[in-house]
Amino acid sequence: MRARGVCAGLTVVLAMAGVVGCHGESAAPSTPAPKASPPPLPPDPPEVAGPEGPWAGETTPVEAFVAELRGRRDALEAKARLDPQDVDSRLQLVDVLLDLASAEGDLELLVPAQALLDHSLVFRPGDEEVLRRRDVVHQRTGRYAALAAEQETRRQRRPDDPALRRSLAVSYWHSGAYAYGLNHLEGTKLHTPMSADERIEVARVIFESGDTETADGHLRRAHLAVEGSSPLPRARIDHARGRLRMETGRCGEARPFFEAARRRLPADPTILEDVARCAAILGDVDAALGLYDQVIARHDSPTAHTAKARLLKKKGDAGADAAYLAADAAWRRAIDRFPYLYLADAVRFWTDDRLDPDLIGRWSRMSKEVRRTSISELVTARAQALAGDKRFARDLVDGTRRSGLRTAAFFLERAATLKALADEPAAREALAEARKIDPTVEAPPGL
Repeated sequence: MRARGVCAGLTVVLAMAGVVGCHGESAAPSTPAPKASPPPLPPDPPEVAGPEGPWAGETTPVEAFVAELRGRRDALEAKARLDPQDVDSRLQLVDVLLDLASAEGDLELLVPAQALLDHSLVFRPGDEEVLRRRDVVHQRTGRYAALAAEQETRRQRRPDDPALRRSLAVSYWHSGAYAYGLNHLEGTKLHTPMSADERIEVARVIFESGDTETADGHLRRAHLAVEGSSPLPRARIDHARGRLRMETGRCGEARPFFEAARRRLPADPTILEDVARCAAILGDVDAALGLYDQVIARHDSPTAHTAKARLLKKKGDAGADAAYLAADAAWRRAIDRFPYLYLADAVRFWTDDRLDPDLIGRWSRMSKEVRRTSISELVTARAQALAGDKRFARDLVDGTRRSGLRTAAFFLERAATLKALADEPAAREALAEARKIDPTVEAPPGL
């Protein structure tokens, strides 16, 4: 009964954001009921298809690119200090900080970027140029649910803005309102000009809805939207194309894309972690551990800490216990700084890797609130099953069927959660679905 009471409280909180309820229902925004099917996306003609492999052209070396950004940052900070009402300089400074955050893999730079945007809205309330940049900051820090509600309000004022509607679709999708996300993509002219970043975000939604080929086509075409010699967009596109392959069991095909991205952004933690993951899958565990150590030393990444601990445990290495302790501490630091981004993965760690009932009880429910996806719902369900509330856990699992999500990660989480609910036939069925997509996935313990 207590669980239902907590759920009712969260429903009120989430309904105030205008996005989701507690058991998987969507609190309907002020739009017609959406269709829950992927949008029709006819292929582009060959002349605008983009490259088949990684981008082969030259870009500015990242050292020179970062040095230029730092110089611009210093100049713009000095200019902004002279005039509190100089919004244009502040917006330019935000652009520089966003690029620096990407080039250096430093999420902390998003904090001053957010402060600059909040300041700018005081002098330009409702300004779409300010709001678009704030959308980017919120998406990068995982604040999708609140962002979807805010963007829906803006869309009512700007119904013919395709970029806003595409961004809203991405926000809905990543906040768990899958049908609304797909509906907004279907209602947007996806073949009108898009920036490379837009193509990357749209491609991710299409991939997660089950259409890998169309998603990769969008990423190929993203290269055609890039202007200038910045290493960032080329690296992001090739990294995204590698991830599609890695997540469908094709690490051999993914590696050239990851290496191309790594050459342009050698310190990017997400790229390095994916290179390491593929190395481990392909049997080079020592190389993977070396890469995870690089990421840990520079970025203190909780996902790198966890991956390292898992590999050491699999090897029977005596250092595994210390690695798990380090990972536990890293997750605590991460959710203290960026809870919307990290909380669901932290709950997974405390549920699957280092069972901590107190932390599970404290955070698993909140993980649904801060970033709600089918995978985080399954993690929450597994945590609640371990805490003894199997009825609530089953409600969450059943709700994820409506998502349409078809990735190996989703089916693997589903298998582990059904195993925790003692439903082994359904768990084995989910594991079989995961292996259809990625034959390399390992079964959860006991399956």
